[in-house]
Amino acid sequence: METSSGKEPTAFDTVSHEEDSIHLEGKMLNTLSKRIGLVSVLAILAFGLGSAAEGSPADGMGLSFKLGGGLSYLFNGAGDIEKTRLGMQSYATDWVEPTYTSTFDWKQLTFLPDFRIEVLVNVGERFGIGLGTSYLGFTSKGEYSLDHDSSGTEWWGDWTYKYTNDYTVSYKLTAVPISLNFYYFFPLDGIRMYVYAGPSYYFGSLTYDLGLIYDEEYGETPTFDWDFAYSYEGEQAYTEKTSCKGFGFQGGFGLEIPLTPNLSFGIEATGRFANLNNWKGDWTLSGSETYQQYYEPWGWPWYTFTTNYSDSGSGVLYYDEWQWWYNDKYYAEMFVDDAPPGGSGIRNARQASINLNSVGILVSILIHI
Repeated sequence: METSSGKEPTAFDTVSHEEDSIHLEGKMLNTLSKRIGLVSVLAILAFGLGSAAEGSPADGMGLSFKLGGGLSYLFNGAGDIEKTRLGMQSYATDWVEPTYTSTFDWKQLTFLPDFRIEVLVNVGERFGIGLGTSYLGFTSKGEYSLDHDSSGTEWWGDWTYKYTNDYTVSYKLTAVPISLNFYYFFPLDGIRMYVYAGPSYYFGSLTYDLGLIYDEEYGETPTFDWDFAYSYEGEQAYTEKTSCKGFGFQGGFGLEIPLTPNLSFGIEATGRFANLNNWKGDWTLSGSETYQQYYEPWGWPWYTFTTNYSDSGSGVLYYDEWQWWYNDKYYAEMFVDDAPPGGSGIRNARQASINLNSVGILVSILIHI
């Protein structure tokens, strides 16, 4: 992952800290208690709605449970995740020169799975009110490399220098909205057509993982001196875990086809608008590195040094575009920090926004009570 200074994170500027496992366990217990509380609230509301519907059959009220699943098309790759992917892709493309090479295999995020459960109260033939929740989630992963290989001849002899940097990247998002929908039904011959819309309150979780394996090698073969060489080898694991809450809207239209008096099949076109920002959380970095030297009189390696390191922090997930001194171009990035990014080489700095704006198809089973 690029930092605000435009450099890939390396081992040379990290400070060792022990990982705070107590903090992570407490955070997991807090998340679990929130989800248990959420399920309890839905169960109480469903019971209350069901009691109201069963208590007034003369008014034409009815209770239904709607279970559905489908797939939606994301308009812009989830917002700043796609901008960050494009920023890294452009950087890898611009990296290429006669002695520089790169690879890039990280596809745009396109589809969003959607699983729903909803309690629907029908008020007469035309109107309905639905209260439900959904489970939305995706994983965007890829890999890329930035490499360099050069050599030359000086008055004192020959030299070679090369390094390889292999990255793996993954964004994993889950979002659980609590939705209130207002339905309008069009009874037709044997089926019902309907439209609906309403607001949602989202609970989002985003995990970012970056892995790096690097290898740097340098060698000299002087004409009038002993040969010399060194190598760096290492790996890093960087993780961000953030969460966010926010509002959104959804809507759609569909058809309900009766299968039995108490069971129906539904199919609908859906749309969703949700921009989630103000992501907050923690980051951790760990890695190891080995440095070795070769000197012709003493062999390989005559000197070896190995170090392990770790670091951690917390803050807000920011988005910005950093300027590469080499070509003065700007490249998008996202990272968690305790202060907004700034400086002469930074522009468009703000809190990151992950959106779920999409359209899709949903199929469902409706159980009528």
